Amino acid sequence: IMGEGRDPYCSDIICPMYDSPLRCAEVVEESRHEKPQPRPFILCEYAHAMGNSSGNLHLYWHLFRSSKHPRLQGGFIWDWVDQGLSLPKSSGFAIGDGYGYGGDFGATSGKDDTTFCINGMVFPDRVPHPAMHEAKYLMQPITFHRVDGGGDKVQLELFGHCPSLDDLQFDCSTFDYKSAQPIESAPCTLDALTLTLPRQIVHDDDTFTVIQASFNKDVPFAKKHHVVASKVFQQNFQRLLLEPDQFATDDEKIQVTRVNESGKHITRINAHNKYIAEFDMDRGCLISFVGQDGQSLLKDVQHSFFRAPTDNDVGGLDSMLPLGMFKRFVPADEISLNAQWKTLGLDQLRSNTVAVESSGDSNKIMVTQQHKHKHAVRFTTCSTYHFGADGVQLRVKVDADESTLKGTLSLPRVGMLFVLPSEFERVKYLGCGPHESYADRKSSSILGVHET
Repeated sequence: IMGEGRDPYCSDIICPMYDSPLRCAEVVEESRHEKPQPRPFILCEYAHAMGNSSGNLHLYWHLFRSSKHPRLQGGFIWDWVDQGLSLPKSSGFAIGDGYGYGGDFGATSGKDDTTFCINGMVFPDRVPHPAMHEAKYLMQPITFHRVDGGGDKVQLELFGHCPSLDDLQFDCSTFDYKSAQPIESAPCTLDALTLTLPRQIVHDDDTFTVIQASFNKDVPFAKKHHVVASKVFQQNFQRLLLEPDQFATDDEKIQVTRVNESGKHITRINAHNKYIAEFDMDRGCLISFVGQDGQSLLKDVQHSFFRAPTDNDVGGLDSMLPLGMFKRFVPADEISLNAQWKTLGLDQLRSNTVAVESSGDSNKIMVTQQHKHKHAVRFTTCSTYHFGADGVQLRVKVDADESTLKGTLSLPRVGMLFVLPSEFERVKYLGCGPHESYADRKSSSILGVHET
């Protein structure tokens, strides 16, 4: 017997819907100590995969695979595939050579459902959403654990849906931190459930190690070399960051001049012809950054605290009510995130420069700004631009006003915006990759330098 609910006494399993990881742990702890029982805990739904979503899966899977909570056995993601139907141009509908949903088949075909049936981990043609990388990694049937004091030994832990080890090959690769390029790869030796890393692989502070288990032959559902499980070891992200003292002033390489152009106070930094930057001292922003070949690289750098809302951001009890007059009775934690953000005016913030500081010929500029909705301060930022011989480093301290923190359960964005030349098509960046990742969806990513 299955019954949806927090802890139904009459069911064979406890199967709530969208309980938080903390609540899941609390239920099994309570039922273990206060009213001992052996019932398994399986969430009938715990993640809603509509649109750009599926964050924080790692918090659930930490519990699902914890030896402390053996009764926490997993759950179901809603759902597998986007339920869109192919619409060829010959169909006569508005969309051609795409997928129809939510009213695309006529006025009475579910217009009010909008994207609510487009909530899978894969697109209608079964191409994975970016979130599938995270789900695959967290659900992988093999996990890897470095053996304490074992040097080149790695212990495998297998789960019930693991393929036969005879069908797998285990390889180890080292990557350079700064380039994220592979240095060397070699097969591992497997003895029972213990891997021995190849001796020729170098493991030091300048590299990180990736172990992969992949099929050694074609199988009915995957090709040879399809990766089944992986693990990154020895990630030292701090080695990729440049400290401020690496941008020390060098009078021979950096020339700082101050000019007045059309009433604007501009600071111009010439880094030995490697780049020329222009900083608007009135507005407190970098307005131009030109490379040594004369190519404009970016301009108009500014703070950003909003983004386009996702499908789940828009969903809330307030969005389901037919009349706006009833929305004021909706509990605060049931109001859609998008409505919370709009109430705070995060989509309409105006930046006010409070102070711009730079002493003499210093190649460092400090800017303090307030970001307001109408007359209410939502954020205060302190930005330090440090111009070095090879580039510019920007460090930002952000303070959210108390009204902002009380007015929303989650912030849409804390970041920067700038304008790039339209001809730029590729970007090389330091961060999580190579696939799309976010603060709450990055367990499957690799820290390093990536290009896309």
